[in-house]
Amino acid sequence: MFYNSKKLIDEKVLQQYFFEKFMLANAKEMKNLLPAEYHVFYPDIRSRKGLQPEVTLRRSTNEKIHKTDFVLYPTSAASKKLNIEIKWKKDDFEEWRYPYYDGTYGYGFVVCLGLSCNKSYDKISGTDIPVVYLDRHDFEKWFALNAQTIISQALSNKLGIPPRRLTGRKYWVVAVGNEALEHYDKFGREKFIWAFRNNVSPRNIMKILEGDYIVFFKLSYCQPGRMLVPDYADKNYSIPTKRGGQVRSGDIRWAIGLADVYQVKKGYHLNFGNSSLYTGFEKNDWDKTPDTKDYTQYITFYNNSNNNDSFQYRWSDNTNKVLPRELFPNIDDDLNELVKAFSHSLNHVGDAKEISFTAFQAFMQLLYSL
Repeated sequence: MFYNSKKLIDEKVLQQYFFEKFMLANAKEMKNLLPAEYHVFYPDIRSRKGLQPEVTLRRSTNEKIHKTDFVLYPTSAASKKLNIEIKWKKDDFEEWRYPYYDGTYGYGFVVCLGLSCNKSYDKISGTDIPVVYLDRHDFEKWFALNAQTIISQALSNKLGIPPRRLTGRKYWVVAVGNEALEHYDKFGREKFIWAFRNNVSPRNIMKILEGDYIVFFKLSYCQPGRMLVPDYADKNYSIPTKRGGQVRSGDIRWAIGLADVYQVKKGYHLNFGNSSLYTGFEKNDWDKTPDTKDYTQYITFYNNSNNNDSFQYRWSDNTNKVLPRELFPNIDDDLNELVKAFSHSLNHVGDAKEISFTAFQAFMQLLYSL
């Protein structure tokens, strides 16, 4: 087998590994991926706004154009954004790039794959530019687990075909909260796009691919607040609350007052730009810079009117119809699974939650029964 090639595994695979490790990290894990001198700017996961890939950096006249692998933006404007370059080895980091990381034009650090050394931090020789090492064995495990996805994404980019999973198509639910309703109703629903705030972990939404289906739902009412549980035949059945209390099943009322089902056209992707499609979720006074962008994680959908897919569904406008709790008995496994997924998304800032195909089918049957 011919394997003597530096390009057999592209550097972009290492970039993907770093992106996932960083964006899915807890506070302790995130600090292990940052040089110690920058911990003060990123003390916890709430302090990170997001990682923007492949950013062309400001430069002086006649210098080479430098496109850094990532820019890390802080939540606070008073903090410091960091340029991040990913290399297999620190010796691959060329000297002409140094000014974008040593404070001349910007600050940042280099990320390399650890080999036989045990050290976590280092410096580029002759500079104060920090080097962070990734665990080689962890990368090997990650690559083995994600090899099929990596190949699928590579073929998708090269051949213009949809990416595929070994597990096939997935089905998701996403809650539209009160604060997000205007965004959804006046922009997302009309433009067939949805954005997740930067403070939403991409742990689930990163898995959304073209061809998946997503159920967006909005509650008409829920009493007591956020007690989204299935309907029990025993009205005296006690349901524990998160604060240690108990609520009688018969005292819980909720109903879904809006639900749309879309097929995904473009799965999870990032956009830090200012095109009209990717700015509709921002505040009116947004200054059009990536540093202050609140929404950078997106998915887009096929237009229902241009797609005769029977799985897609659009809730009728100006209707008083609802899907009340009574239609979701806990003895029905599929509907029970569905309600638990609804509750998860509702209580996790509108994060996506996967459901089984049979649960998805059960919900479609309820929708078409309206």
